[in-house]
Amino acid sequence: NHGEDLRYKTSNNVPAWAKNEASNFWEEAEKNRIKQNYHDRQEARAYREFELTLQMELSLDDNIECVENFLARTGIKNNHVYTYAIHEKPARHDEDMINIHAHIMFDEHIIEKDRPLPTPKDFFKRYSKNKDGQPVGGYKKDRSFIEKSFLIDARKIWADIVNEKLKENGIEEQVSHKTLKEQQADLMNKGDYESADLLNRTPAPKMDNIYRNPELIQEIDTKIKQYELGIPDKKTLKEMNFIERNISLYAKDIVLRRAARQIQWNRKKRTEQFYKDRTEEEIKSILESPAVVTVKDIQDRKSTRLNSSH
Repeated sequence: NHGEDLRYKTSNNVPAWAKNEASNFWEEAEKNRIKQNYHDRQEARAYREFELTLQMELSLDDNIECVENFLARTGIKNNHVYTYAIHEKPARHDEDMINIHAHIMFDEHIIEKDRPLPTPKDFFKRYSKNKDGQPVGGYKKDRSFIEKSFLIDARKIWADIVNEKLKENGIEEQVSHKTLKEQQADLMNKGDYESADLLNRTPAPKMDNIYRNPELIQEIDTKIKQYELGIPDKKTLKEMNFIERNISLYAKDIVLRRAARQIQWNRKKRTEQFYKDRTEEEIKSILESPAVVTVKDIQDRKSTRLNSSH
């Protein structure tokens, strides 16, 4: 009921006792979660979930391939029951953008394909071994997903997968798993101060269901317009309450992202104009020629940065 359109949905490794219906499996997973000891939070979980941001520049098939690749590289595809769905909707506060994303839910139990379990009770029973060291009871849970190291690795895996697909489609832009500070440092080292400045911000908060309130959505729109006009806030972030602060950070992030897209577009147009009507020989000669940086260039750049810092 929030304007999301389901574009694709699939499940895999659903056991026979669920009659190959994922909904039957997840219903049993929830029932067994309720039965678990609530003092053991690891046992009282029906499933884990990843939410992946997909790329509006890619086709639906390409985005599906990225998700499938992620499942394979993280070991979920072959070892766990999972369901994922891809949703698409217009971005709430940016008419030029499409919000396309995937929700992956998976069960932590590691499926032993040579030891099929015939009932839900068997499947969700605690894992144990007999005196001979043979597994009995249910399947063992994979605890690696709770480690921070897995989250860091998974972010890198996802960025690599997306960038491979973007490159395959001739798209120069790339995504990054790094923090804003790390990305900013990389750009500074490359001398791309204009792009680095756009990353000098606090990461935008995730807008949960509380922000579906129409009045709060209107406040976000108003705040976006305020920042686009360059009007500063009357309060500092420390003086704002929780909701005011999140609205401010979210609105600033949108405005800066728009600016970043405009910079990328302008650069692309300048590059296209520069190489327009030039022969391959001329382009090759330009690219192979050494860049000449004079003392005046350095002085001008230092002067510009000093003035901007004041």
